[in-house]
Amino acid sequence: MLVRFRSGCQHGALLFPLSGAAFMVDWLPQNLQHWILLIPMVNAVEMLREGFFGDVVHTHYDAGYMAIVCLVLTLVGLFLSRGVIHRIDIE
Repeated sequence: MLVRFRSGCQHGALLFPLSGAAFMVDWLPQNLQHWILLIPMVNAVEMLREGFFGDVVHTHYDAGYMAIVCLVLTLVGLFLSRGVIHRIDIE
């Protein structure tokens, strides 16, 4: 089954600079660390980094915050998907 959306856009390239994949939170100044950790993806990348490197690097993350934000965004997405079901063409 092939599903096509009538209007689509790709914003993945906009997330890469803010994802934490190209920098470590520990490298940032203290005042920026708090703000960048508000992005759940940065928390996830920091968790992966700690799992891969262990105690070699100093990581900053909050797994509880990331889980809550991801849960809320998932529920919002599920709610909004009910409104766009009529705009999806199934071929």
